[in-house]
Amino acid sequence: TLNLFGGGVVSVRDALTIGSDPDAIASVLVSGTSRLEANGEFQIGGANRGAGELTILNGGHVEVLDAGDGFGIGEGATMAAGSGTLDLGGFGFLDVNSGAVLNLGEGPGTFEIQGGYSQDGGTLNLKLGAGGAAVEVGGDANFASGEGPPSVNLIRGTGANAPRFGDAFTLSAASIDGLVGIQDINLFRFTLGQDLDGRKRGGIGDTQVNAKISIPLPMRTFKLGVAGEVNFATGSDERRFSTEETDYLVLGLATFDFTDLESFVPTRFHVNVGYQWNRNETRGYGIFDPTEPDSTGFGPPSYPAVPPGEEDTFNDLFLFNAAIEFPAPQVNFFVEFDWKNFTNLGDSLPVGISDNIIADLREIVDHGCTYVVHCYTETDLAYYRETMREIVAASHEAGLEAWLDPWGVTGIFSGETLTRFPLDRPETWQLLSDGRRVGVACPNHPQTRSFLRGWIDACAAAGGDVLFWDEPHFYVGLWRGDLSGAWACRCEACLSLFRERHGGDMPPEFTPEVRAFRESSLVELLTEMCRYGHEKGLRNALCLLPTDLAAHGFPQQQERLARALERRLAQAPAGALEAMLHFGVGEFEAAAAIPDLDVFGCDPYWYIFGTEAEPFVRAYGEAAAEAARKHGRGLQLWLQAFSVPEGREEELRTGLRVAAEVGATHVAAWSFEATTSMSQIRCARPELVWGVL
Repeated sequence: TLNLFGGGVVSVRDALTIGSDPDAIASVLVSGTSRLEANGEFQIGGANRGAGELTILNGGHVEVLDAGDGFGIGEGATMAAGSGTLDLGGFGFLDVNSGAVLNLGEGPGTFEIQGGYSQDGGTLNLKLGAGGAAVEVGGDANFASGEGPPSVNLIRGTGANAPRFGDAFTLSAASIDGLVGIQDINLFRFTLGQDLDGRKRGGIGDTQVNAKISIPLPMRTFKLGVAGEVNFATGSDERRFSTEETDYLVLGLATFDFTDLESFVPTRFHVNVGYQWNRNETRGYGIFDPTEPDSTGFGPPSYPAVPPGEEDTFNDLFLFNAAIEFPAPQVNFFVEFDWKNFTNLGDSLPVGISDNIIADLREIVDHGCTYVVHCYTETDLAYYRETMREIVAASHEAGLEAWLDPWGVTGIFSGETLTRFPLDRPETWQLLSDGRRVGVACPNHPQTRSFLRGWIDACAAAGGDVLFWDEPHFYVGLWRGDLSGAWACRCEACLSLFRERHGGDMPPEFTPEVRAFRESSLVELLTEMCRYGHEKGLRNALCLLPTDLAAHGFPQQQERLARALERRLAQAPAGALEAMLHFGVGEFEAAAAIPDLDVFGCDPYWYIFGTEAEPFVRAYGEAAAEAARKHGRGLQLWLQAFSVPEGREEELRTGLRVAAEVGATHVAAWSFEATTSMSQIRCARPELVWGVL
C-alpha cells in the first residue's frame, strides 16, 4: 500500500512496482494535491492473479512517462485474470503519455485518461462518478489492438457516485473499432440524459408567405403540385425568434385521392419531399440544445450557428412529409408524419463551446488574421482541458493557426490572471533579497519545470500549433506595488546554481553577475521547454519585454522612471534601482539563439513608456529583427491595443507601418476588440482602436 496526502510528491526515475509477488493485492491512494510520477514501468498488484487499485482524489495527480513496457493495474500487460480498478474523484487526474499502455484487466475498471491509451482486448468498464468527474479518453486512444475485439461498457454510478447533470463520457480523436454500432468515429460524445432547465418565451416571430401550384393532370385519383415558402426576418432578434435572414423552402407534392371510389373508404394519401435553405450563419435560430440538435425549439426547427470554415449550406434541411386524410361531411381526420434532416449538422457540430466563440473567430478571420493566440491558463489546465481542445479545433476549422499562451502560468509568464501552482507547491516560491518569500514559482526549481512540461502536454493534447512563451521574467516588484527594491531569486536552487556557474556565493546586492545569472536562468528554462515542445510536435515563439531603455536610445524615459523610484528607495540597498528596472531578458541575441525556437520577437508598447510610436517600435523592432535574422527565426512584433489614451488611436497605424518596414513576419495585438472586456486596461475608445487594427 502506498498513500500520498497533503501535497506529497513521489518521483520514480525507473520502474515502480507495488506488490511484486505474482498474487499480491496492492493499492495506491493519491490525494490532496499530491503527485506521483513514474518514468518507467508502473505496476500495481501481482502480474498473475493479483489485484491492484489506484485511487486519485481531491486534486491528486498521477503521471506516467515513457512507460514503454506498460502501465499495468492488476495483471500487467498480459491481460491475465487479475482485477484492476482506477477511481477518480473530485478533480483527480491521470496522464498516460509516450505510448504507455494502461491495462485494467478483465475485472471492473473505472478511469479518466487524457493522452495515449490502448486496450489489448478484454473488457473495460467505464464508471461515471460523482459530479465533476468526467470519464474522458483522448489523444491517440485505441480500443482495437490485441487479439479479438475489445469490449467497452459504460456504467452509471449509484448513490453518492450517481452522475449529475453536466457529467459526460467523451471519446476524442480515438479509433474505436469493435464497438457495436460504432465504426471509425472521430468524435463521439455521450452526455447523460438529465432534463434541461425549461425556457418559456413569448413574442412575435418571422413572417412566412406560402404559395402552392397544382399541375393539371387528366387523372382524378392522382395529383401533382409544387409548394414554396419564404420566411421573412420580422421576428425579435433579441429573443431568438428570428432567423435574421430570408430563408426559402421548396416542396414537391403528390396526392392519391380515393374519396370517389365507392368500394373504398374515402381517403387521401399525401407525400411531400423538399429542401429548405436556412440562411442564419451568425447565431443560429431558436432555443438550441447542442447535444440534441433536432429535439428542441419550434417550427421551423432550431439550428446552431454555422461553424467557421463551413459553407452557407451547413444548416440546410432535407424534408419528407407523409400524411393520410379521412374526409367526412363536417370534419376531416388527418394523421401526419414529418421527417427533417440537417444535411451536415451531425458531422461537424462543435460540442461544448458557445456561439460567441464561433462568432469571434469568424470576425477574426473576416479581419484578415491568419493566427490567434489563446490564453491557456492554470484554470484552463484544471477545469477546461476539453474546452480548450474544442476551441483549438474551432480555430483550425476557421482557417487559423492556434497559438497557446501560458498566461500567468507559475507567475513566470505575463498575464492579468492569478497562478495556483505556487499555492500548491510552496517549496517552489522565489526568495527575495530581503528574505521575504513571494508566491511566484522559481524558474530553476525542478518542480516548476515538471509542471511546465505538463502544461506543454496539455497543449499538445489540445491540438495547438505554436507555444507562445509570453514575457518570461523573475518577480517584478514594480508590477505589484512593491517598491522595497528587493529582487529575486535567492532560493536554495538559485544559490546552488550561481555557485556552480560563477565559482562563488551570490552577492546580497544586485550586480551585473546577478543580472546575467537571472537572464541565463530564463534562457535555460526556455531552452528546455522549447526542446520539449518540439518533441511534442509544437513550434515555439518567444516574446520579450522591452528592457534597457537607455541602451536602446531612450535615456529620458529611463531617467524619468529612475527619478520617480529613487524618491522611494532612499533606504534601499545598493543595486535596488537597477534591479527594479530589469525585466526579463535584455540580451535579445542570446534568447533568439535558443535551438528549438521558431519565432522571436518583443512587444514595444510605446504608450506605456510614454514615448512615440515611430522611434520606439523601430528601435526595439530592429534589435529583435537583427537577432531573429542571425539565427534564422521569424520575427513577431506586438502592438498595444490596451490602455490606449483617447485621441491617440491613429498612432497604431504608425506602429504597424514600422513593424512591416523592419521585416516582421508576424504581427499581433493585445487584445481582441481592443481589450474591451477587461475594465482595468480597456482602451478609452476601444471601438476606434479595433477599427484601426
